[in-house]
Amino acid sequence: MSDWKSNLLNKIVIIKDVDNCKKATESILCKVPSNIAEVDSWPYVEEKQAIGLDCEGVNLGERGDITLIQLITEEQIYIFDVQVCPAIIENGIKDILENNNIIKVMQACRNDVLNLFCQFQVQLNCVFDTQVAHGVITKQNGGSGDFTAGLNRIFEYYGVPPNPLKKTIKNIYRWNQKYWSKRPLTEEMILYAAADVEHLISDKMYCTMRYVIEDGEMEESFLFKQMCIERTVINQRNNSVSQKKNKRRLKNMKKRRTNRDPAFVLYKSLLTL
Repeated sequence: MSDWKSNLLNKIVIIKDVDNCKKATESILCKVPSNIAEVDSWPYVEEKQAIGLDCEGVNLGERGDITLIQLITEEQIYIFDVQVCPAIIENGIKDILENNNIIKVMQACRNDVLNLFCQFQVQLNCVFDTQVAHGVITKQNGGSGDFTAGLNRIFEYYGVPPNPLKKTIKNIYRWNQKYWSKRPLTEEMILYAAADVEHLISDKMYCTMRYVIEDGEMEESFLFKQMCIERTVINQRNNSVSQKKNKRRLKNMKKRRTNRDPAFVLYKSLLTL
C-alpha cells in the first residue's frame, strides 16, 4: 500500500451507528465557543471553529440521495454512512451543520445544500464556499474571476495535493450513477471521499483564502459573503434576484490588487510554502 493511502486511512473514522455518531459529534460541538461577535457582519471570524464538509450520493440536488457525509476537523476525518443509518442525522450531524458558530468549508456547495434540505430538512449555516472564494480572489487580483473551478484545480492553485482518484471515480460515476449507493464501501470509495475534504481547512486553502478576502476591499468581502449565503438559501426565486445583482457587482469590480500590494505579496508567498 502506498504511503498516501496508508497515511490517509489512518486519519479516517467511518461511522454508521447512532452511538458512535453521538461520540464523534459531541467531541466537535464541545469545542464550539458561544457568543462570538462578528466584526462588521463578517461571519468567518477566526474565533469560530472551521470544519471541512462534503457529501457523496446519487444525483445530488433537489431529488438526489445523499449516502455519505464527510467531515474533517483538525484531528480527524469522519465519514458518516447515512445510507446505512439515516438516524445519525438527527443525532449530532444536524446540530453541527446548522450551528452558526461552526464554519463549514465546502467546494461548490449548492447541490449538497439543496439535497441536505430536501432529504433531511437540514439548513446549512455559515458556509465558506472555496469555489466562490477562488472566484473572488482571482477577480480581485486582476483576472476575469474563475467561479467554476473544480476542486483539484483549486487545490493545485493553492499548492495542496489534488485528489488522485478524482478522474477515476468521475469516469465510473458517469457510467454508474448509483456508484455511491453500493455497500459495503470499498477502499477506493473511502479514500476518494476522504481526499475530497483532506485539505479544505489547511493553512494553504481556507486560511489563505479567508485572509486575502478579509484584507481586501469591503465590496469584495461583502460580495463573497452574499454569494455564499445565496448558495445556502433554498428559496430559489428570491435567490435569482440576488444572483443578478451580484453579477453586476462582479462586472463593476475594479482591479484593485497589484503585485505591490502587501496583502497580495503575502498571499503569493503562502502558496510557495
